[in-house]
This record gives sequence, structure tokens and C-alpha cells, in this order.
Amino acid sequence: MIAPRRHGVAPWSVVAVHGGPGACGEIAPLAARLGRRFGVLEPWCVAPTLDGQIDEIAGAVAVTDRAVLIGHSWGAWTVTLFAARHPDRVAGLVWIGAPPFDTAAARTIEPIRLARLDAADRAEVAALTERLAEDADPAAFARLGRLLAATDAFDPRAATDDGTVEVRPEVYRAVWPEGAALRASGELRRTLRRLTVPVVAFHGEHDPHPIAAIADLAGEIPAGLRLRRLARCGHVPWREPAVRERFFHDLEADLASALA
Repeated sequence: MIAPRRHGVAPWSVVAVHGGPGACGEIAPLAARLGRRFGVLEPWCVAPTLDGQIDEIAGAVAVTDRAVLIGHSWGAWTVTLFAARHPDRVAGLVWIGAPPFDTAAARTIEPIRLARLDAADRAEVAALTERLAEDADPAAFARLGRLLAATDAFDPRAATDDGTVEVRPEVYRAVWPEGAALRASGELRRTLRRLTVPVVAFHGEHDPHPIAAIADLAGEIPAGLRLRRLARCGHVPWREPAVRERFFHDLEADLASALA
């Protein structure tokens, strides 16, 4: 198991988990910014199973009594699964750009993304997807990620590769089917009923992951869900110039409140 990166100083009260799966380091800029005020741990999450990735999160939380867990995209699922299993270790949950928790809502994501690409890029996405089904080529995985980042961003500057991501296509190929099956069975959504802390969900209105699918979950989380809608924002708020500072202001306030 790779030791989590540390941002700021102890006490380690925040754990920030990247998306993908396999987009290691993606959340590093957010963790570094929060590290100015909080002690933040960034697990690498490279295990080829959901249980293994949850164990990696547990390894990070083990250095503190309780922590607020932040999960971006796929990471919203893994921190939720961890919180349902270990409620005594969780002070709060934050989702950023969470994917739908049911399969029907997820079917809208690909058409939205493809509609935002020109014909040449759509053809390249199809070719890369076909190639990655046979071969976990890091270069192809990274290229596909860059194309999709362009569809997910409101401002083109938010899709710029900042060099923080170490792509692990073998992790994606190993663990994504497990998460998709958990969603398809309904078990992922049923997990929400076991949460004992409220969820704060930041979600860009331009994010192809449907914001309505997250809003619809409010009645299933016993302690409640607070949805922070972000106008002029895509899937990665900390990269979006129009909302970046307001996003961090609100996120830091939510973290301080959960840790009080």
C-alpha cells in the first residue's frame, strides 16, 4: 500500500480522494490548497478492488480519530462506502462532481460528452475506447482523459493538463466494473441509508454527470444532503476560473463546521 501524501500539518482532519478510478494525483491541487488551513491526507487508491481502495482510505483515516472525507467523481463513491462501513471514523462527507448512484441516470453522460465534441474527436474517443478494452495503454488512457476533460469543463482553461495526474489504466480496468455492478444492483444507492453524517455535494451545472441525479438523493440520506450548485462550472470546480475562489471559500467553511 502506498502511503498517502500529506498536505499541511497535523492534525490530519481531512482525507481527499481522487476520481477515475486510476486518476492518481488528480485531487492534489485541491488537497494542497486546503493544506494551508487543514491537515490533509491524499490516499493514492491504486488497489484493483473496491475493498482494497476502501482499505487504503482506512489506512489514511487510521492516523487520526475522525476525518472529513472528500471524494471527487469516483472518489465520491469510495468515501461513501467507507463512511457506511466505518461511521465512527467519519466527521463529515463531501462529494465533488459525484456520478449518479443509479444506472438509468448515468446513461445521459456519454451522449452529453459526445455532443460537445466535433466529429474528429468523437471518432478518436471511439477508437481509444476500443483500444483500451483490449490493452491498458497509459498513453491512450491519458489521451482519452484529456478529450473527456474538455467535454467536462465549462471554461477551456479548466481542461488544461496541470501535470499532477499519474494515470493508472490497469486500476480503472480492474475496479470500474465492480463499481458499475454495485450501482446496477442498487446496492450503491442503498448504502446511502447507512450514512450517519450529512453530505455536502458540490456540483457544476455544466457537469455532464447530471446534477438532478444527486439532488434526488436527498431523501435517502438520514442526516441530509446539502447541494451546492455551481453555475458556470464543470466537473472539476477547483480548476474553473469563474467559481474557484467561491468554491474554496464554501468548502473550507463546510469543513470547519464539520470539524467543530
